[in-house]
Amino acid sequence: MDLLEIILYLVIGFGAAIIGALIGVGGGFLMIPILIFMGFSKDYAPVISIFVIIFTALSASIKYARKKSINYRLGLLYAPFTIIGALLGAYLLHLVNNLIFKIAFSGLVLYAGIYLILKKQETPDQSSEKPRAQRRSYYWIVLWGFLTGLSASFLGIGGGLVAVPVLSIFFLEEMHVAIATSLFIMIFTASASSLQHYILGYLDMTILVVAAIVALGAILGAQIGSSLQTHLKGRQLQVLFGIFMMSTALPLLWLAP
Repeated sequence: MDLLEIILYLVIGFGAAIIGALIGVGGGFLMIPILIFMGFSKDYAPVISIFVIIFTALSASIKYARKKSINYRLGLLYAPFTIIGALLGAYLLHLVNNLIFKIAFSGLVLYAGIYLILKKQETPDQSSEKPRAQRRSYYWIVLWGFLTGLSASFLGIGGGLVAVPVLSIFFLEEMHVAIATSLFIMIFTASASSLQHYILGYLDMTILVVAAIVALGAILGAQIGSSLQTHLKGRQLQVLFGIFMMSTALPLLWLAP
């Protein structure tokens, strides 16, 4: 590995983490296509991506914790089910043809993106309903948590593409909190997925060295992305994330093996 490659890996991590920390998705959508273009297979690009997302999520979560943007109770309830989904997804990633999953997931992403763009800002009356709505939504946390973890391992994206809209739509969290809590959850999801990849032999020393270099750039990028997020209004973030979801619905079909 020469100096130019090292610099390129650092830049990839830096750029992906800025976007990932800004909207709560980890940055896998930028990393995976670039890594595949650089010659990594569709088996190994998601493995590198999900490992890097651990450090993106950690770095951003430290920043958001200082601003008290994380709903720890919700995050800790959600995280165990994402871990189960991530462990299963990491195992299935290299065994099954997941075209049906990707088609269904792309449709869900497209629908959620449109919904977020059209969704109006919360009124005071709606805000008062939040505790009751959250209690009802806890019954669904098993399903959404599992789907978040499964998508993280299958696609190498960290799971924020599911977690952010779920936290916003079902748990009525304001977008700043949804994004920060999503990244907090992602620490557990990405760690579990990476551990499973390591056990299965896909996170070998060569891949680990590349992932570690990309992660160094991601740590700094996540600090910048999380700082930018605090300067945007909730409605701006909501529309930005909705546009992001709509623009990635079709590329999802190509990302994973």
